[in-house]
Amino acid sequence: MSETAMATSGKHKRGDRGSVEDEASCAKKSNMADQDERVEQTEDENTISFEEQEPSLRDIKNLLVNIQTTVASISRENKELKQELTDLKNSFAFYDQELQEIKSKLEKASTANTSLKKELDDTKKKLKQTNSLLDEQIDDSQKMWDEFDALEQYTRKNSLEIHGIPENLYTDPESVVLKVASAINVAIKPEEIEISHKLQRAKKGCRPIIAKFCSHKTKAKLYKERTKLRNVKVSDIFESYASAIEAREGIFINENLTSYRRHIVDKASQMKKTKIFTSVWTLDGKIFVKCSPDDRPIRILSEEDLEDFR
Repeated sequence: MSETAMATSGKHKRGDRGSVEDEASCAKKSNMADQDERVEQTEDENTISFEEQEPSLRDIKNLLVNIQTTVASISRENKELKQELTDLKNSFAFYDQELQEIKSKLEKASTANTSLKKELDDTKKKLKQTNSLLDEQIDDSQKMWDEFDALEQYTRKNSLEIHGIPENLYTDPESVVLKVASAINVAIKPEEIEISHKLQRAKKGCRPIIAKFCSHKTKAKLYKERTKLRNVKVSDIFESYASAIEAREGIFINENLTSYRRHIVDKASQMKKTKIFTSVWTLDGKIFVKCSPDDRPIRILSEEDLEDFR
């Protein structure tokens, strides 16, 4: 190919390319124009829509009326709340006053209570001192009573009581003492008996005989052999006595006790009947009991001692 032909051919190619670029540029410009036109059209439509939505004076008036109504309602509610707050403040002030009054009364009551407590403590202290003094006096009285009872019992240490002899069988109590002693083989002379007589207390028309001996030795000798009377009948001493009658009674020798000690012995004897004790006896005015034959003797000093066995 010649250079002329090649040049001509190259020109045609550049001409063809420039033609295409021009057409694309024109198309692009045409599209941009259309786009600008659409944007302007949209803005115009938005402007028209906004102008169409702009509120009228009536709407504004109605809106203001609604606002005024709302404000009035809020103002009324505020007044009501203010009144309620005022009422609450008044109530609080009233209750605060009552609380202060109650507090004042409570303080007065507390003061009075403190005073009463002190007075009570003083009274308790005095009462304790009084009770202590009374206890001492009671103890002293009990000691005096015990000493008096012991002294009275000491004056009876040489005396014995004989029970179970009918009064119509004898005229001289001393003779009964000698016969009873002889029946259990205890030798006693009349001069060993200081005094003898019937006691005032009676049991079924058979008053006991009390005999006071000149010595404690003589009294102890007769009292030691008292158990032998279990085998002695009244008819063995008095032949004229009907044996049919004597079967109901026996002859007993007891120590002459004070009324208080005799009461304790009687109570212990009742407990013996209920099987609490197996035996009850006295020795030189002292009271003893056994709960079983193999037990050691237990001395009873007072009626309260018996309560420990119930």
